[in-house]
Amino acid sequence: ETLWHPSGDILVLSEGGKSFARIPSGGGEPHAPEPITPDGVEGAFGFIRNPRSALPDGRHVFGEFTTYSERGYDQSVALLDLETGVVRVLIENGTEAVLSPTGHLVFSRGDSVLATSFDLERLEPVGATVAIQAGFRAVAGYGDTEFSLSADGTLVHWPGGIYGDKRQLV
Repeated sequence: ETLWHPSGDILVLSEGGKSFARIPSGGGEPHAPEPITPDGVEGAFGFIRNPRSALPDGRHVFGEFTTYSERGYDQSVALLDLETGVVRVLIENGTEAVLSPTGHLVFSRGDSVLATSFDLERLEPVGATVAIQAGFRAVAGYGDTEFSLSADGTLVHWPGGIYGDKRQLV
């Protein structure tokens, strides 16, 4: 997985989300892979392929953190510190996190897009999480809806609800 960072650098995940490398925008050799260290439970980090997943400080990016439990795979909204490699879970059961122009953390869960206030100094969600809208296209019961949020706040998404949930064995 890759992320085109707003600095122009390209961030590349390796070892199944256990490390990342930075390819400088000005050319030259890529930086050596840096380990990603979970703050708490073990799992793998994944980039959201949206430049709005990078915070204004240039140091932190939202992503998804996948763990495995007795329930199966769980995905959570996470924050990666590009200087230390430490990743921490911010919101359980969510993906596709981006920072809105209003400073809200916007993410998806199932066929819904949700938002919560985000404190850029403490780097954490604050206040209640509210649903923006439901009924967006999501893959079966295990995938969250994919969306994009522009710099002016325009939300782009696929319509259609949960895709594939009406299948049955006959």
